[in-house]
Amino acid sequence: MSESSTGNLPDRKIRVLAVAALLMAFVLVVAGGLVTSRDAGLAVPDWPLSYGGINPPRWYEIDNVRTEHGHRLIAASVAVVTCLLGLALYRNDTRKYARTLGLAAIAAVLAQALMGGLRVIWLSLDLAMVHGWFGQAFFGILAAIVTVTSPSWVSDEALGDHAPLQRPGIIMLSLIGLQLAIGVSLRHMPGSAGVLAHPLFYLHLLIGLSVLFASLRLARQASRTGGPVERTSRRLCGLLCLQVGLGLATATLLQLSGQEGSSGLALSWLPTIHVAIGAGALGLAVAGLLYAYRLPLQRGEQLAAGIN
Repeated sequence: MSESSTGNLPDRKIRVLAVAALLMAFVLVVAGGLVTSRDAGLAVPDWPLSYGGINPPRWYEIDNVRTEHGHRLIAASVAVVTCLLGLALYRNDTRKYARTLGLAAIAAVLAQALMGGLRVIWLSLDLAMVHGWFGQAFFGILAAIVTVTSPSWVSDEALGDHAPLQRPGIIMLSLIGLQLAIGVSLRHMPGSAGVLAHPLFYLHLLIGLSVLFASLRLARQASRTGGPVERTSRRLCGLLCLQVGLGLATATLLQLSGQEGSSGLALSWLPTIHVAIGAGALGLAVAGLLYAYRLPLQRGEQLAAGIN
């Protein structure tokens, strides 16, 4: 039986699989960020094979080919683990929302793989941007699965009434999603060295600061209710402070470098870390919002069980 009906922890194997999928997806976000930072998206010109094979000869010795093909290998591993996780949830978890999340994760990872491949075949920059944003959304789905399979999900603290945090949580998640979409657009913009002169950068900065202030307000509201939602809100604040600093450092570095598509260590990794921290912030925002809706979700499951 699931925790929704017994109050016990979810299956430990599913929990381990969920955490593994999330960690692997985080590595995939980093790998994808490096592909964009190094302008390596078309270093392997065919798909689903790579230069006509599973592994191109001596692919690990060529910088951009190693970056792009390594990204594909990681993506394939994430797809396999995600499909196993989704199937495990669908077969073993009786909670409707958990099963829905599992199926959504499978659909998202397959759609993401297809978009990545079509981006190469069609040479589409627009599809590359959609691929970048959708990867963050997929990470958010996995963060939701980790949340609903965690021990804190069934703790007494999580069962408190966090209704006052629902609307602020939705606003927070929406702002972060918008911020990520703008960030992806900036990352794929030609002439990235002049990003500080583009109006979109200032919108990105303005929304970033708005997200930071909104997170501080959310943390203050969450401190009145306590529990995992308070801890999640505090972690989100800390991560967003780091994210704003990284964003400013990235933009300044790109401006001072006067280079486009540079493969320098700082120019490759600083923007990539900025992207990865953004994914982490999205995951925490998803977790916080789910904790705010924990009680209505449980009541919905109990009502459905009573009807059946």
